[in-house]
Amino acid sequence: MKDERFNQQESKYRGMEIKETRELFKKLCAGDPSVAAYCLRIRTPKERWAKNSAMRDPVIYRMNADTPHHRTGTKYKAYPTYDWACPIVDSHEGVTHAMRTTEYRLRDDLYHWLQDTVLKVRHVYIQEFGRLNFTYTVMSKRKLRKLVDMGEVDSWIDPRFPTVQGILRRGIQLPVLKAFILKQGFSEKVVNMEWDKFWGDNARYLDKICGRYMAVSKDNNVKIHLKGLGEDIGQLETPLHPKDPTLGKKMLPLFKRVLVERSDADRMKAGTRVTLMRWGNIVVDSVEKDADNRITAIHASPDFDNKDFKKTIKVTWLADVPGLVEVQKVEFDHLITKKKIEPDDVLEEILTSKIHPTKAVTTMLVDPSIVQVKPNSCCQLERVGYFRCDQASNGTDPMVLFQIPDGKQKAMSSLSSKLAHR
Repeated sequence: MKDERFNQQESKYRGMEIKETRELFKKLCAGDPSVAAYCLRIRTPKERWAKNSAMRDPVIYRMNADTPHHRTGTKYKAYPTYDWACPIVDSHEGVTHAMRTTEYRLRDDLYHWLQDTVLKVRHVYIQEFGRLNFTYTVMSKRKLRKLVDMGEVDSWIDPRFPTVQGILRRGIQLPVLKAFILKQGFSEKVVNMEWDKFWGDNARYLDKICGRYMAVSKDNNVKIHLKGLGEDIGQLETPLHPKDPTLGKKMLPLFKRVLVERSDADRMKAGTRVTLMRWGNIVVDSVEKDADNRITAIHASPDFDNKDFKKTIKVTWLADVPGLVEVQKVEFDHLITKKKIEPDDVLEEILTSKIHPTKAVTTMLVDPSIVQVKPNSCCQLERVGYFRCDQASNGTDPMVLFQIPDGKQKAMSSLSSKLAHR
């Protein structure tokens, strides 16, 4: 069939009698194995073949007896093709303008011929726009389905997918998504876009609405022992957002032992002045190390009366007290290693998972006020990044936070990260 269409040769079946065609079509719709190799084509005027290859007796029905439909199971054995279904459905459902990418341009003539000449149904206008591609991203639905079937992702709504539900789970905000779509307009130029601007706009939006919370890694932190503080656990009232008091306040526990990230502790030595964010300054007195030269503990003196925060090491911290909340921080990476997929690329050969995982989970300790963050809402872990809550803590399973890209090439700080920041 392909060779005949390429050479503009008509099929030997083109002149088949109507009675025979109907009998074969009945068998096709019944799933009769004897006609499994057949398909139904529509006879188009031969004078239109030379002008448009899509007009060369296109297929309008195929048998698909064994693959269950997600709604009707195996009730139907044959299905209409895109070319046949869309002109009918669009006209019937009241569509005034069908928005299609330029890759369907050759098929527009067929679309209108079927509506206006063959079916004589209401005409639908076609509005073309150029295809939008993103770097390091699979956009083909066929390839996306393959990634699902291969187990590379959890489902079609996986946060690594460029589907609408996928990027919503990743943390894109609806006003940002709508603004992005409107900015694209109906340009007919095919665009290969970086993700930076997309996620950068989202980060600027989140910066205005997200509450801030302190967090440190559960398995990679160091204790600082503060001299002169008693056994009592104190409370520090601080705004959820330093620039927007209308978002409310939270209470941070205070204690004589605090936890900091190891990457922050590695920058400290005797005499170093450190700012515990939201609390105040301390001065490192001594640093304890093990036989492998790893810091095991830090001893420091409070210097809270000193309000000079210039040239100090600023660190996030948590009081080493009961009640800290365990949170699963989930990071994601690109599914493919190539910036742009070429036609001859084999998907299995360009998967990032062949090099390293594209999903990484880190258990974090977070200040107790994080429990007020509800599923689908967003927050910021200070000096770590923005996050969308995918699952709240239910008493058995921990809270799950998906890290949202911020459009930057590097992470927000030197704090530990298991994957590239993207």
